[in-house]
Amino acid sequence: MEPAVTIQRAPRRRSTHGLTLVETLIAVAVLGVILAVAAPSLRDLMERRRVIAAATELASLINYAKAEAAKQRGGGSDNGFTLHLEPPDDASTSCVRLTTTSVGDTCGCDVAKADVCVNSTSSVIREFVLDRDTGVSFEAAADDWGDSNRAITFQRNNYFGFVKNLRLTATGRHSGAQLRVEFNSVGRVHICSPSNTIGGYPSCG
Repeated sequence: MEPAVTIQRAPRRRSTHGLTLVETLIAVAVLGVILAVAAPSLRDLMERRRVIAAATELASLINYAKAEAAKQRGGGSDNGFTLHLEPPDDASTSCVRLTTTSVGDTCGCDVAKADVCVNSTSSVIREFVLDRDTGVSFEAAADDWGDSNRAITFQRNNYFGFVKNLRLTATGRHSGAQLRVEFNSVGRVHICSPSNTIGGYPSCG
């Protein structure tokens, strides 16, 4: 009688699913490094977009004032629009305000919010008040403000205030990105980059 032959099969390896604790910790560490590198870049990208939006709005306000003034008939101190660029009453904001023109205008950016246009025949047409907490602010400058007190009056086919080469510069606090809106003596409005920190715009002269 032949001896019985016993065939033994090799034990199957148990399949493992998921990650071990060490692998998980390594993955978390790598992800943390990636996020640490990417976060500032993402923040700067978003801030640049806000700078672009601010500059676009500033240019739009000036062009709007010119266009609306061109529609007016006749002259006179109460016929036109005033672009207020006074330093804001609230230091935590940047401000530009477009109002109808009147002799007793009390609508400036240097007026407390609750008192804007109070006891005045002027009214607010448009305004752009930007909270500095957004990381973006803008400031107005000129070669010569003349007697304008930082308020430019637009009338039909003209603007007054004796302001020479108005510049509104929007700046990102973290990225340092800048765009400038320039309004020259012949009434031309354009956006440029004073520091070449934002592509797609010409360098400021």
